[in-house]
Amino acid sequence: MAKSAKRGSKRGRMRRGKSPLGAFLRWLPVAALALLVAFVAIFLLRDYHALTIKNEVEAITGPLKDAGVYIRVADEVSGEEAIAKLSAIERRSLGSFSLGDERRLPGKITAHMRYLDEAYPLTILWREEAKEHAPLLAIIIDDAGMDLDIAKKFLDLPVPVILAVIPHLKYSSEIAAVARGRGRPFLLHMPMEPISYPENDPGEGALFAGMAEYEVINNLNRALNSALGASGVNNHMGSKATADPLLMKRVMDALKSRGLYFIDSRTTPKSVAAEEARAAGVAYGTRDVFIDNEDDEGKIIANLNKGVELAVERGHAVVIGHARKGTLAAMERWARSDAISRVRVASPEDILTIP
Repeated sequence: MAKSAKRGSKRGRMRRGKSPLGAFLRWLPVAALALLVAFVAIFLLRDYHALTIKNEVEAITGPLKDAGVYIRVADEVSGEEAIAKLSAIERRSLGSFSLGDERRLPGKITAHMRYLDEAYPLTILWREEAKEHAPLLAIIIDDAGMDLDIAKKFLDLPVPVILAVIPHLKYSSEIAAVARGRGRPFLLHMPMEPISYPENDPGEGALFAGMAEYEVINNLNRALNSALGASGVNNHMGSKATADPLLMKRVMDALKSRGLYFIDSRTTPKSVAAEEARAAGVAYGTRDVFIDNEDDEGKIIANLNKGVELAVERGHAVVIGHARKGTLAAMERWARSDAISRVRVASPEDILTIP
């Protein structure tokens, strides 16, 4: 009798454990999770499919915890489109997917992606072929030499700007050493006589119209020693000096013997620097846009975009700014814009005219 009661009790417990309500309660958390995953997957797949069609994704790997997620898109794709599509996924996934720390770099966009509480780096890459054949934009930052901190901040930008170092200033040699240490090319920003001299003094060791050849060579050598390792030269001021054919001939002969190139800052429409460089067999380039004649962030960005348009139109362009806080702030903002995806920011050496 006791055994029968025990068996009945056990069967009762089994019946209760197998009841529909008990099974429902046991599987409810699993079902809820499955529904959430299905819900997120529907929207992720829906938007990924749209991203694939709209932005011509060529390859995707991940998500992998270490490598992250990589999406490769075609060269004509707008970075804004790709980010907008990923942001649409973010909005629809109810917190299961989020995007942050977005940065636009030459040829790619990087961000951090969180999906179901797992964090992954996200990289959107343009085709290598597109980057290789993209229009070239050289960005030169003049007047480095007085402020070491701001020079370092320009070198820290996500676009490879080229510093032009004025010689004989407090930090000229140190800034040149920092650039060399980072493997970054830089220019000697050679002081030259302006039309407004002596009201505007170009600085120590400047080159002046009518200067004797030995003086040109001496001043140039001293300046190059102050910014050791410069790969080329551009003019600081120089509206009078660059219009003097004899002085420019002497400068170009000296550069030729040292294997250096010249970038004409074009501080006067009367400049003969390009003509004398060609005659001497010196590689040269010419400034197209001054980006910061006005210390206004919006105008600086507009001028950078003007440089982009010129590069797209002609294949290359040179823009020049100055080592100022306002210019740095504008460039930090511009470097995150979509405009940068239209060009490859390059060294002046990549766009020189070689006689």
